[in-house]
Amino acid sequence: MDIEWADEKAVPLPPGDIRFLRITAEPYEDGRRIKLSYELTPFQKRPNLEIRLEDEQGGELGAISIIETMTPRFSLTAHLRSEAPAKGRLRVCSVLGYEDQPEVDRAVTPVELAHGHSNPG
Repeated sequence: MDIEWADEKAVPLPPGDIRFLRITAEPYEDGRRIKLSYELTPFQKRPNLEIRLEDEQGGELGAISIIETMTPRFSLTAHLRSEAPAKGRLRVCSVLGYEDQPEVDRAVTPVELAHGHSNPG
């Protein structure tokens, strides 16, 4: 399978060498959703991505699994499955890997939810 690249100068890397280049987390005003944007190093083999949304104590607020991501740059919207933390802080834990190499890179991105949001109950 051929993978096309927008940046022709970028050299696709083997599985053990891929990394996160940038992760941004932008909360929506409703305090229930977060726009996540990822930029990875170019890759030869499509990686898997495990995303876990956690409160400050490590409690799970949501999770996403992406199998064989198609491109090194993409965005998605994560929905919190439970009430947002009262303090409005959480973290996005991202793990990049493959079936035979479950973790080649890991990143933790802090998120500050908008103050004064309301959670429908």
